[in-house]
Amino acid sequence: MQKTFKSLSYTQALEELLANATAPATSLSIPLDSAGGRVLNEDLISTANVPNANNSAMDGYAICAAAGTSSIPPATYTVMGKTLAGDKCAPQLQPGHALRIFTGASIPPGTTAVAMQEECEEIFQNGIEFINVFSPLKEGSNIRLKGEDVKCGDKILSKGQQLRPQDIAALASSGRDQVSTFAPLKVALVSTGNELVRPPHPLKEGQIYDSNHYLLHALLSTLPVEIIDLGILPDDTLVTQKALEKAAEECDLVLSSGGAGQGEADLIGHVVQTLGSAQFWELAIKPGRPFMHGRIGNCDFLGLPGNPVAAMVSFLSFARPFILKRSGVEEVSPTAHRVPAAFNWSRKRTGRREFLRGRLSIQSNGQTQVEKYKNDGSALISSLTYASGLIIIDEQTSQIHEGDLIEFIPFSAYGF
Repeated sequence: MQKTFKSLSYTQALEELLANATAPATSLSIPLDSAGGRVLNEDLISTANVPNANNSAMDGYAICAAAGTSSIPPATYTVMGKTLAGDKCAPQLQPGHALRIFTGASIPPGTTAVAMQEECEEIFQNGIEFINVFSPLKEGSNIRLKGEDVKCGDKILSKGQQLRPQDIAALASSGRDQVSTFAPLKVALVSTGNELVRPPHPLKEGQIYDSNHYLLHALLSTLPVEIIDLGILPDDTLVTQKALEKAAEECDLVLSSGGAGQGEADLIGHVVQTLGSAQFWELAIKPGRPFMHGRIGNCDFLGLPGNPVAAMVSFLSFARPFILKRSGVEEVSPTAHRVPAAFNWSRKRTGRREFLRGRLSIQSNGQTQVEKYKNDGSALISSLTYASGLIIIDEQTSQIHEGDLIEFIPFSAYGF
């Protein structure tokens, strides 16, 4: 079957791809301990105030100043006892009295402020403890108010958020131990080609190691998916067809590298087109021009280019946002930062978006700039290990001079 190719800009390709990404319908209620990285399928409303009572922000003394005092001058107070976090709330304080209090302990009624222990001096006279508070205080100092962090009824998190460690903490602080999330996508990862072998097998003549498998597996591990390794498929139509038919029955997505182009040896694209449907794109980007999106039944298929740098750029630019949207995530694109360039660069032809490998560095003048790897080849894994992110050159830019502000997306924005 003849393959037809569609030429698309970066923006057109991403928009078309995301338009075909449907979120999963299945939801799971899971324990908080297992919820990191999962995607919420509902807005979460707090069922408790956080904190649930007024409490002390530090170790010190709860003091009761004269009524109506908003500015509390240095003074001496009689200490009536102490209270720790977890104790029942102490009885009401009377003017001129204080209570030794520790961080997190409930504030007794009548408390005007909490004086830091570093600003107090203990005095014992006739078996009675006093404190001299030698710094002025404002009413309410060092008191965390009930509901100050989160009020009962507040929305804590929104549907479509991928849960981070701090989100898990927020849910736990409101008393939740379970959370409803979208079911993780099942992603089948496949390599193709007679020339590929996996370490530690020794290489024979004409063979190379399947580094893309490990690259893509690690990238997928940052996403809310279940990874299924289909191994290396030989250049055999029948074997490939049977493997993809089985994967399509069991998985939500098949991801491959290599075979997205129009060459005679790009076997997997022909098989996908035979089993279902496939679109072959020639993208106006560098690296990563060939890209394939197809479907076999209800299973999506994404074909990335085979060169490692191109595979990584295509994954981050297209496969990652597609997978995130299919996982139910609302915000799928990372934020680019404007950073001064530490290099000069030019090209003869505009009209395509380029992704250079770069890393941030602090110059002798103290300014943070982004440096570019010495070589732009799409097969150089060394450029990826050198880099801390991607430099984005838009379609219209033909030259960059040192000091120009350019777009830079750190790899940390992609979750690694």
